[in-house]
Amino acid sequence: MTFGDAITNCIKSFPLHSTTIDMSQILVNVLNGMLTIQNSNKENLEISVYTSQGSIVFKDLCSKSYYSKALNWLQPGIYLIQISGAKSHQVKKVILE
Repeated sequence: MTFGDAITNCIKSFPLHSTTIDMSQILVNVLNGMLTIQNSNKENLEISVYTSQGSIVFKDLCSKSYYSKALNWLQPGIYLIQISGAKSHQVKKVILE
């Protein structure tokens, strides 16, 4: 199984339309290329951004109630944002133009 296959399986396991993660809300503003996470329970979260081919392009940690990161340095395309914590996991698909 390739890494891309693993990402595809992960996407099938976790709904892309969900915007909540264990009382945390993930907001992605694709108009200005900002990734914003409201982590209301202050869970330690690992944030990973993957290309649609499965290559990781960004990884960071969030332990505060609010996280914001500019993603405008990424090329236009489809990306998967994976948010993982001790009690939660979510994958969200975004399109950067």
